[in-house]
Order: sequence, then structure tokens, then C-alpha cells
Amino acid sequence: MANIKKYGEFTLNIPCQEILNKVEIAGFHSGQNKIGMADITYDLGEKVDAPLLDECLLNIECRVEHIVEHGDYTNFIATIERRVICDEMLNEDGSLNSRDFNPIYFMGDDKERIYRYFNSDTKKLGENMGCSAEDDSICG
Repeated sequence: MANIKKYGEFTLNIPCQEILNKVEIAGFHSGQNKIGMADITYDLGEKVDAPLLDECLLNIECRVEHIVEHGDYTNFIATIERRVICDEMLNEDGSLNSRDFNPIYFMGDDKERIYRYFNSDTKKLGENMGCSAEDDSICG
């Protein structure tokens, strides 16, 4: 977090379940050469001077616009400068293959920390209301 404040830029690297062991190694070694310890390969971003992890599904290069401190928490409001997604997550026409996009995310507090997985269940826009996105009469 100190480097984000200092340099005003960062990357978000969205991993998948297959590399969770590397993610966890990096997570346990804050402030050290955690990328090297986890044996993760990377390139530097084109728009920001921060690492894009090669094995992640999605990399997002961000530039900080505002920093909001609230108690013990720091929130960064940033502009997305560039997105990089692995070829396997793209359909033949170049659109996102959202049905196969299966990232993990980490959540927790001082009591418990867990990894959550998105499952393969999908619904199209409007299905929760009993309509489709193409049906303007119900979905508006």
C-alpha cells in the first residue's frame, strides 16, 4: 500500500484457482520478493510501472485519482489505464468468454480469511426478473 501511495499507480492481477498455491505463497510474504518466492513470472505494464502477472486471467493497470482514508482503511479511487486478458478467456470474435471466467477472490477480517470461488452457474441479464434483456416490455 505504501508503494501505491508513493507512486500513484498499481496493477490488479486476477488469479484463477489453478495458481492458488502461488497466490498464497505471495500473500504470506508481504514486503519481500514475494513474486520471486512464489515463482511467478511477470512483465511490467505498458501504462504503469507495476507488474502484470503472466499466469493471471486478467490484469488491470490503474492510476490513482484519489486516496480516501477511513479509520484503519485506505481506499484508492483509480482510473483504469489498460486491461489485459489471457487469450483463453476470449471468444473467437474477441469478446469475453464470461461463462469460463472463474477467478478467485480473497476476503476476510481479523477473525477469518477465506478464498471464494465463483462457480459455473450463470444467468443472462433479466433472468432473475423472469425476462430477457431483449424483452423491453418487462425489463424496461
